[in-house]
Amino acid sequence: MEKESVFAKLQEMQQLKDFYERYASAYDSLILEVERRRAVDDRVRSIWRKAQENVDKLLETDRVSREAFRQDVGEFLPTDLWAGMQGSAKKWTVVKEGEDEGDGKVQPLRRSVVEAAKERLARAGESRGVR
Repeated sequence: MEKESVFAKLQEMQQLKDFYERYASAYDSLILEVERRRAVDDRVRSIWRKAQENVDKLLETDRVSREAFRQDVGEFLPTDLWAGMQGSAKKWTVVKEGEDEGDGKVQPLRRSVVEAAKERLARAGESRGVR
């Protein structure tokens, strides 16, 4: 009877150990997921920033061309001939959709935190025979 009780307690302890190892692994995975999402946000912002710069350059070139057109032929054409003739180019902006809590920007984690999480996950995978 006592032997069965000891084995039951050992089994319970093993289950608790397994649970907390999975908890720690899940927490480390969360750290890596936060870092991954932050990196994606940074890349998206960079792409949009470059795109906005290109659009701004294109619109400036268009503005100069429109002005040259108006100077070349503007005095010969009635202003009501084409409604868009006098107007400036359309402005374009990209607006982020679906704000997260706060400002929506994922704050960077310290490199040491991310590296430690990677190492722990690698060790945990090796101890379970996972590669």
